[in-house]
Amino acid sequence: MLFTAPAFVFLFLPLSVIFVAVFGKAHRRLCFCAVSAVYCVLLNMANPINVLCIPLLTVFAFFAAKLATALKARAVGVILGIAPILWLALMRTAAYTDAYGFVYPVGITMPAFCAAAYIFDAARTGEAEKNVGKLWAYLSFFPLMILGPFVGYSRFCELTDEKNLQMGLERGADGVLLFATGFIKRVAVGAVLLNGYEKIFSYSWETPSIAIIILLIALIYFGVFFSVSGYYDMSVGLCRIYGLDVPEIKANPFSALTVGEYGDALFGNVKTWSNVYVTSPISRLFGIRGGEYLASVIACICIVLVVRTDMSALALAVPLAVFACISRALRLEKRESRRKTGLRVLFGVFMMLAVGILWIFVTLDSGAEAMLDYVGGVSLENAEYQTDLVLIAFSGAKYLFVSLIGLFVLVPRMGFAERAYDGSSDRSKAFWSYVRMILLLAVFVVSVVIFSGTAEEYDNALFKYVII
Repeated sequence: MLFTAPAFVFLFLPLSVIFVAVFGKAHRRLCFCAVSAVYCVLLNMANPINVLCIPLLTVFAFFAAKLATALKARAVGVILGIAPILWLALMRTAAYTDAYGFVYPVGITMPAFCAAAYIFDAARTGEAEKNVGKLWAYLSFFPLMILGPFVGYSRFCELTDEKNLQMGLERGADGVLLFATGFIKRVAVGAVLLNGYEKIFSYSWETPSIAIIILLIALIYFGVFFSVSGYYDMSVGLCRIYGLDVPEIKANPFSALTVGEYGDALFGNVKTWSNVYVTSPISRLFGIRGGEYLASVIACICIVLVVRTDMSALALAVPLAVFACISRALRLEKRESRRKTGLRVLFGVFMMLAVGILWIFVTLDSGAEAMLDYVGGVSLENAEYQTDLVLIAFSGAKYLFVSLIGLFVLVPRMGFAERAYDGSSDRSKAFWSYVRMILLLAVFVVSVVIFSGTAEEYDNALFKYVII
């Protein structure tokens, strides 16, 4: 039961909010533990044994931090902190290869990263948590479980402190609108685009053409962007509904023109983790100053390995890292660029191609071999026939409607719209906020009624389009 399931939206979410609001006034973390435990059970009902993963991870992290601080050996902390990551890689590899019918525990990726971060921090500071319940609340808190955002343990304790929790109407309404925005992006846009991608891919498998490949790259690039950023918005929205003020990332596929901006928009949690717990220690160990290029390379490697854990995927991290380093050398990041719009757009096209190829590779069960076989079949023959298939696949009002929905959720996050909104009067701001809210809720209802079935298919394909 992921966030897009109707049972979650209309049953679990309202009941859990009522439970936390009624019983959590003095024991909010305890209520979070209870709600997260129920969600973990519902999430893994098809594979009950996987319910034990987070409790076991919590126990390991608790005693590993105790051991590292007792021995006062940071090396021991590093070794113990790496253990959850190695365990995660082992499980992902087993799931990819379908070893002994192993089913990957849904929602374990982020808790494993958080457990490693907690152990690293405990070894560095020499302070370990004495209350296992607080650690359990941190590692099992389900709004952060699926895609993040990544929040360190000390920051989580600060956010969940009774004096900082504000489960009020204003923050709750903001969270509901953000959750609805993410739901629309994931269900009404991302899943439909990915469904179209699957159709085109199946139609063109025997005799692909250059035009078809470019179309596939565009479809999967935008489909994945909307899907992953949609899950992120839902996560942040849920946090705000429960009273936690976590940062929002205003992802826009048209403004992410470098690998760094793309990583910030969709995998900011992985980049933050890699910068703090991989890049910084390496820079201190070897005396590397600055470390911007090292950070870009390591972030690309970590992101790709989170997407797919095998050596072929690691090879695909090389061109991404090269693009990231070149764009950084040319100062093409949005916050640094001056009068380089044309060059940024050119790099954006190359970046879209590279990222699209990565995602196409991820969707292929046999990896590099299947991709080479597909590209090797590129031909100019039957181009007219393939065009007809594309037109058939995208016929009807559905894709036009989806395109309009995509623009509807993106426009308020674009620079010109934000500048126009900031420059308007208070009355105009209130008017447009109400109009957007009404339209957003209307589109949310339409998405639930019409598009929920499409999204369910891709929620079950765990390693194709979403990182969990």
